[in-house]
Amino acid sequence: MSTPTALVLRPRAAKVPVNIIANFTRQLSVMLINGVPLLKGLETLSTQDEYPNFGMVIEGLAQDIHDGCTLSKALSMYPQVFSSVLVTMVQVGEQTGQLEQSLGIVSSWLEREFQVRQKIIAAFTYPAGIFGVSILLSVLLFTTVLPTFAQIFREMNVPLPLLTKTVMGVTSLVCNPIAWVVGSLAGVFAWRSWLKIWRTPAQARVVYSGLLQIPAVGALLKHGNLTRYCASAEALLGSGIDLMKTSRLAGQASGSPLLIQDSKRVGKAME
Repeated sequence: MSTPTALVLRPRAAKVPVNIIANFTRQLSVMLINGVPLLKGLETLSTQDEYPNFGMVIEGLAQDIHDGCTLSKALSMYPQVFSSVLVTMVQVGEQTGQLEQSLGIVSSWLEREFQVRQKIIAAFTYPAGIFGVSILLSVLLFTTVLPTFAQIFREMNVPLPLLTKTVMGVTSLVCNPIAWVVGSLAGVFAWRSWLKIWRTPAQARVVYSGLLQIPAVGALLKHGNLTRYCASAEALLGSGIDLMKTSRLAGQASGSPLLIQDSKRVGKAME
């Protein structure tokens, strides 16, 4: 007896932009409302040019549906593409017989999620650009202008103030290729350590609490995560999901380690 396709975990798929998933759920909802069968709708959407990379995922969903799998189960086979919040909302729509309405709610939620992300990215773009230009100009200064002054000071053989000695030392370090190699390796190690810390809930909460203390950045993160939490909670409640489960799933969708922990506490308090 062959194993059903829906029971086999699909190979890891690349993440798909939120706006693409929002368009997909919106179009699928419209098709179902107009009487198009689910399988036919998925097969049609898989051939659309607007889904160049996402089309393979839709084809996989269509195959799972053809093999007798529910849409929510098929979506859960792609955890890198479809979040647990989305899967749960679709599952509730299937159980209540209102799948098309649930997909419409999902698409509205994803559209708001995309707008929030764009606003956060736009808010960070300007300061990140200024910081990047400052770093670039500093590197150019230390590698082109200051080495000449360092050579002049060495030839003069005169005592230098501590600040000048420090600047000359940094100049020598920046111009040393070995320092760049060591710095690159340190950067890779720091990035891997950051990812490891962020995947550990307790450590992630400590780091996130520190980020919230940064002026402007902290306020932006806090309000952005709260906006995502409220938008997710609205969509989940609109789909008919109970309040305890809504609190937990909305916390996961917020992206804040603190909200994830607090939402779990809220859920337990309501039990």
